[in-house]
Amino acid sequence: MTGRPGSRRVLRGVLCAGAALAVGMVTQGCAGVSQSESLPAATSTPALLDGSRVEPSLPPGMVLPSGEPDTTPFASISGGRLYVTIWGSSSCRALPVALKVENKHEVDLGLRQSGGVTCTADLAANTVSLPLDPAAVDLTAPLTVHLSGLSSPLPDATARPVG
Repeated sequence: MTGRPGSRRVLRGVLCAGAALAVGMVTQGCAGVSQSESLPAATSTPALLDGSRVEPSLPPGMVLPSGEPDTTPFASISGGRLYVTIWGSSSCRALPVALKVENKHEVDLGLRQSGGVTCTADLAANTVSLPLDPAAVDLTAPLTVHLSGLSSPLPDATARPVG
């Protein structure tokens, strides 16, 4: 390149600024939010229900078939705990915030989505477990689990006792 001695530095600076602007525009476009909209905190995680936990593996009794997974909610009872697996984004997991016992064979599990404004578009199993009170719930029989609180309704799951 010929010309003035500082022209390469100026050109390099213009190219870097242009690249940064392009990355900012792509990021803004992916978020789908205009600059005038306010964004909620990116780390909005609901408080977990006492005694509940997010499980790093599949619950007792759940076997994944080969090929496409069955994405309907799965539930089981083992060791005095209710295990519920819900499929969705791995970065915006459904977390338990309330458990209401309707009767010995039916509960309502309140869920809230964790994560921020943007969630990954992957499909991951999210398993949570909660302690069950044997005086309030029959741990030896199937238990209907109503899943509520998320923006998309989920079908009920039937938790069956496992080994």
